[in-house]
Amino acid sequence: MAAACHCDARAYAPLAQWLDGVGVTTDVTAGEYLDLSAIDMARMWAQGYGYLFSDETSGEPGSAEARTWLASEYTNTLNSSINMALGGQYSVYTKAGWIGGEGGLYALNDAGIVRSSSGDYVLAVMTDASGEYNLLTELITLLDQIHGSVMTA
Repeated sequence: MAAACHCDARAYAPLAQWLDGVGVTTDVTAGEYLDLSAIDMARMWAQGYGYLFSDETSGEPGSAEARTWLASEYTNTLNSSINMALGGQYSVYTKAGWIGGEGGLYALNDAGIVRSSSGDYVLAVMTDASGEYNLLTELITLLDQIHGSVMTA
């Protein structure tokens, strides 16, 4: 799936280095639209989880206030199917992406952190179902049910 990245390669070099440590194989400095896998997106969010919700003794840079502010920027995000499906019952931190035909690309993607009653988890959904929010919402609801049943088994 293609994901948008409006970036200057030099500006994103520190991000690329940070992500390399968790095995992200996509070059996030490569251009405007990336060929990004769901597993790389999940790895990115797992790395972000460690930063956003770490304590002061973890060695992560940045104050607790800065991390709290940054986490809040990922709540109630525009067109997030994860938020639509699960935001009413859990805290979710997400960022959706979509493109509807520009350059022949069709995508509806969403990824983030779900802080559920059965445990926190990272969820990444990458599709070509542009504009089909109901399909993603149904899929995300099912994936959360599976997560809940596995974690309580």
